[in-house]
Amino acid sequence: MTDFMKRSVLLLAGCLLSLQLAAQERVLVVGAGIAGLAAAKDLQKKGYDVTVLEARDRIGGRIWTLRSEGISYDMGAGWIHGIEGNPITELAEKSGTGMTDITEYENAVIYGADGSRNEISRELFFRYQEIFESYAEAYLEENPYASVADAVEQARKNGELDFLSDRQVAFLLNTEMEHEYAGEAEQLSIEGYDEGEDMPGEDVLFTDGYDGITDYLAEGLDIRLNRPVTAIRYSDRQVEVDAGETFVADRVLVTVSLGVLKAGAIRFEPVLPQTKRRAIDDLAMGLLNKVWLTFPEVFWKQDKDIDLIQYAGEQKGRFAEWYNVYKYSGKPVLLAFNAAYYAHELEQQSDDAVTEDAMNVLKKLYGDDIPAPVDVHITRWQADPFSLGAYSYTPVNGRAEQREDLAAPVADRVFFAGEATSSDYPATTHGAYLSGLREARRIQRL
Repeated sequence: MTDFMKRSVLLLAGCLLSLQLAAQERVLVVGAGIAGLAAAKDLQKKGYDVTVLEARDRIGGRIWTLRSEGISYDMGAGWIHGIEGNPITELAEKSGTGMTDITEYENAVIYGADGSRNEISRELFFRYQEIFESYAEAYLEENPYASVADAVEQARKNGELDFLSDRQVAFLLNTEMEHEYAGEAEQLSIEGYDEGEDMPGEDVLFTDGYDGITDYLAEGLDIRLNRPVTAIRYSDRQVEVDAGETFVADRVLVTVSLGVLKAGAIRFEPVLPQTKRRAIDDLAMGLLNKVWLTFPEVFWKQDKDIDLIQYAGEQKGRFAEWYNVYKYSGKPVLLAFNAAYYAHELEQQSDDAVTEDAMNVLKKLYGDDIPAPVDVHITRWQADPFSLGAYSYTPVNGRAEQREDLAAPVADRVFFAGEATSSDYPATTHGAYLSGLREARRIQRL
């Protein structure tokens, strides 16, 4: 036998042994969001015995698509943020999930509180951005525990934002910061504003829903729905997971949201290490909600080619940002976003009250004779017991590096994934997806 043949035999024997060892390993994945599905798919391909336990009656987690009258409504994640080299782009291509044209965020119009168009010119907007970034950079060096609101307030005290009114500054803080990070500007740390990386390229939406991605990942997996996990017990030999019944395995991967961890909805025995508990306590879960309105016709004709329709109203954050869905779908649909404080406020209201509030803003912009919506879909992510918020951010009392503590495994038995555990891409679907692969491969290395 030649040396080459010997090496080939040894390599084949090693691969067979790895598959045999993997087949002896049973892994439970808690959560059928994109992180859990990514991990389960990868582990199953490597020969592991994998079961996914999902609390909801559907897969996807914070990826959730509703369909009505031929229109797809993404209630959670909507965009691929940076399509170049993004694993979600690759999944979309593999699964045949169609993508829209590129979102042009600069193609926007800002209305004033009185309904006047072009309240803030693009020139003034870019001037504000430049000033904010210079102050944010200074605070990052001198006082990383400051908030983004502190940086803006300092610029105002120095007279550098005198070209904007208080209302306009509040609008820019809300739409530029609170909508991006889902937390109040006074609570969002200046370090949190600067954390993570951006995928290269532009942003796109999906033509027929984000769930094409999660459906593709879920194919062939053993997924148990309506199985909320209440307790995880681990030792140096195995794990036991309570989810209506007790499941026993070699390892467990926890992919629930930071909000669920913060609420203590899952009891860990023994208790988690102090560094992990501190990370759970110190990092924050933000809130961004959507209001989808479908109309009998496009009454916003003057803005039908605009991507973002914005409103700098008297009340900070009140229906300040609308996405013109008509531009890419040809359907008479507007999507409103509410973040942070005002999002919490709206969660306490009925669907009718939220719709009326939205319509009052649209009437301010387009007149009282606009038609009523024929279909309405409203999210309340804070009220969702299996989410308890939209996505994570780093608050003034937390540190960005605590995401690494959140991601750290415990006793080589309990592992953690999800967007909140991603240091490079927090608060994104690609960050969640990559975190699932990270933990699957960590388990395989054992």
